[in-house]
Amino acid sequence: NASEAQALLAMQLLLRDIEPGVLAAHVAPLQQRLQALIGEGGYDAAAVLERVRLVPLGKRRAASQFFETVASALLSRKRLRVEHHNRHTDERHARELSPLRLTYYRDNWYLDAWCHLREDLRSFSVDAMSSAEVLDARARDVGEEDIRTRFDSGYGIFSHPTARRQWAQLKFSAYRARWAATEQWHPEQRVTWLASGELLLEVPYHDERELVGDVLRQGAECEVVGPATLRAAVVGEMQSALASYRSA
Repeated sequence: NASEAQALLAMQLLLRDIEPGVLAAHVAPLQQRLQALIGEGGYDAAAVLERVRLVPLGKRRAASQFFETVASALLSRKRLRVEHHNRHTDERHARELSPLRLTYYRDNWYLDAWCHLREDLRSFSVDAMSSAEVLDARARDVGEEDIRTRFDSGYGIFSHPTARRQWAQLKFSAYRARWAATEQWHPEQRVTWLASGELLLEVPYHDERELVGDVLRQGAECEVVGPATLRAAVVGEMQSALASYRSA
């Protein structure tokens, strides 16, 4: 029906903007059919597109040929040879990977894979790849439960092979709690309303880097109650930022 056609047209817009050019040729006939269905329902297809807006934040453009190569290897269960830039260490490494899963996270693509260089599970930014080649060798299979345990059990995109899973306790002000109460920071999060009207949000994490950044974005409206190591990391970042402003 017309309402379903509108929803699908909005989905097509989302697909187009997530990775321009990759699906355009395949989706075009579907889009034409959807536009005809919307016209039959008395709606203007062009107006529908004008009223749906996607605002990417912090999106890093990946070369489309690398995205297509990665996706092809993933679906055909073949190994990949890539050159990848580790921005954290500013090093480049050639790696052989068994692709397991593509993740679209915060407007960027990541490949979860078995790294044959490290003999362990790793996650790689597709936009940090400077080359990608599909190999003839069959990709190594890893159990879905092992993948979820490694990549999905903690906060954010970062994972750590040996870090113990901890629970962050974040206390939001009564004002900020109006929004935080309906936000999902992690599927396993725990929410407790306090008598003061404040909200205590508990989320699991392995690697504190991304969590620290997201807490800092809350400003004075969010306080890390525990663990002490996470609280110290946030305080340290605040002090470093303040020192930069004082020296300016």
